[in-house]
Amino acid sequence: MSMAQRALGAAGSYLRRNPGEIGRAVRNLVGLRWGVPVDALRWLMEQAAKGGKIEDPVITEVPPGLRVTASVDLMKTPVRASAVVYIDRVVLDPDQIRMVVRLEEIWMEVIGDATTPVAALLRSGALDLSKPGE
Repeated sequence: MSMAQRALGAAGSYLRRNPGEIGRAVRNLVGLRWGVPVDALRWLMEQAAKGGKIEDPVITEVPPGLRVTASVDLMKTPVRASAVVYIDRVVLDPDQIRMVVRLEEIWMEVIGDATTPVAALLRSGALDLSKPGE
């Protein structure tokens, strides 16, 4: 079964469990707003976990953003990473769709006793994740 078929099946079962979402989507369409249910984002994270890219994905609501947490393999170093993601602005043009995304409260910790250079940098505090743009 393809990813598109699995996504359609998951969306159909979600709408059967949450029929009020259809009315909300229609109201948002009239007001020229759009939204993605958090359950849809959780489903995407679960699919990524099944693909072996991440482990133990968790998405929690931190209004007006979302905290995304997962275990990943960073250059052969197992780490647990987390960040709060905010969508600041979405611009729709005929040529492009532009999203301005802001990350806050970024942290990473090494899982286990890895002795890689990345693990050494994270443990020593040399990687300053509080200022990701610098």
